[in-house]
Amino acid sequence: MILHFANNNSFIGAYIEFIRNNFDIKNHLFLINGNREGLQEDETINLFLAPSIGKFRKFRKEIKPYFEVADKVILHGLFIPNIVFFLFFNRKFLKKCYWVIYGGDLYYYKYNSNRLWSKFYEIFRKKVIKNMQGLITHLNGDYLYAKKTYNVKGNYFYCLIYLSNVFGNYNFEKRVNKEIKIQVGNSADFSNNHLEIFEKLRNVKDNNIKIVCPLSYGENNKYTKKVIEKGKHIFGKKFIPILEYLPFKEYLKLLSEIDIAIFNHDRQQAMGNIITLIGLGKKVYLRDDISTWNSLNEINLKVFSFNNSDFSLELLRKEEIIENNLIINRNYSESKLIEQWQKIFNN
Repeated sequence: MILHFANNNSFIGAYIEFIRNNFDIKNHLFLINGNREGLQEDETINLFLAPSIGKFRKFRKEIKPYFEVADKVILHGLFIPNIVFFLFFNRKFLKKCYWVIYGGDLYYYKYNSNRLWSKFYEIFRKKVIKNMQGLITHLNGDYLYAKKTYNVKGNYFYCLIYLSNVFGNYNFEKRVNKEIKIQVGNSADFSNNHLEIFEKLRNVKDNNIKIVCPLSYGENNKYTKKVIEKGKHIFGKKFIPILEYLPFKEYLKLLSEIDIAIFNHDRQQAMGNIITLIGLGKKVYLRDDISTWNSLNEINLKVFSFNNSDFSLELLRKEEIIENNLIINRNYSESKLIEQWQKIFNN
């Protein structure tokens, strides 16, 4: 039995469906933290809600039987302190554990090192991360960071992880460009560094452009308000904040209408957005000092540095679009994803 422990997030529902469509679902048990919202109610799926994460003793008692019966445990992210504490005090289970690295869970201490709680929590994290059986990521740089920072013993498994990182051959009507649409970031999280992007785009504010800014993900209302105020102040009516959650197909259509996208995160994030945009022939800027940049360059994708180059409204040439699309289709297909998970399950 393979146990999956995960938060109920925007990826996990589609992942469960992916497992059912491509593997024997009876061999998988899903222990979900949160509620059942967005998850299919199906008697063929072994799906349970994790116990309350408030009291550790209760959590430990109720979660232990799942780990006992599992042959392998896939940890989708490492964000819940109680799971870290549980594994620290039950280290025998670590030889079963494979950690799907999200990004924020890997770089947690880097951005919280000044907090007393984080210093205490990191003591437990170090021991747990070091002794995981496997680490799962599609960014080699993240594995190398884990190896350097936590001296990990576990094996590295390259995997696209979720369908959101897979590119499909989408067919959209060709847009007649009346203006250049520039996407700024992918969420309302401060890690997007929107304000820094806005300042760099001041030089082109008088051009025929529109600034599309997805802000439907994230819970920092104060930061969202600040982003909107700054965006409208600099770009006026050319600034378009996306405040409502869009269904997947509608969001894809939005991406298809983008000409240039800028991701100014200082760690790996927004990979699904980036892969889709590159595959659709869009020009993508991102920082050149993060693992995402290195991974994309390793397979010769044409991307642009935001922090170490000038911004230009010039779009990709036709041959660059074709080459990027070929590389994306070759490396980010659903068949690749199935093959990668098969290798992890069989390890």
